[in-house]
Amino acid sequence: CAIFSKEVLTLTWWPLSRDVVFYTTALTVLYAFFEDSRIRLGEAIGLICIYVAYVIFMSYNERIQTYVQSRIDVAKEYKR
Repeated sequence: CAIFSKEVLTLTWWPLSRDVVFYTTALTVLYAFFEDSRIRLGEAIGLICIYVAYVIFMSYNERIQTYVQSRIDVAKEYKR
């Protein structure tokens, strides 16, 4: 989507971190489930639940980002 954008898209730490955490979690769980070379129904449901958790997280993304950023700002102020 950046290729077709008419303006410069700036990547911030938040979407990168958020997606890396979810992607790493999903791949780790998939690896663990696929250890026996089979994905069983319960395992498939677990993977779908990870996806649903991501969709729910994304629906609250702005609120969560604001909260996390405020906690980081407090921590920075505390360090000073």
